[in-house]
Amino acid sequence: MVIMEHAMARGLLFDSDLQATLWREGFSKIKKFDSSQSCLSLALAPILPDIVQQRLGEMIFEDFGFDAYC
Repeated sequence: MVIMEHAMARGLLFDSDLQATLWREGFSKIKKFDSSQSCLSLALAPILPDIVQQRLGEMIFEDFGFDAYC
């Protein structure tokens, strides 16, 4: 969990590259996982700044290729 603390501060993502690395490692452990045919459900803080939400959307669609997320 120490790594996650470095990617986030006060509950906000500030190191998106590290976050992407953590997600990539986690998704790789799921057998028969195809992100292009999957939807991601993600819980976000309601006060999350727009720029952070946009970056997360970019990561979800561009970096990981998910079909949709909510």
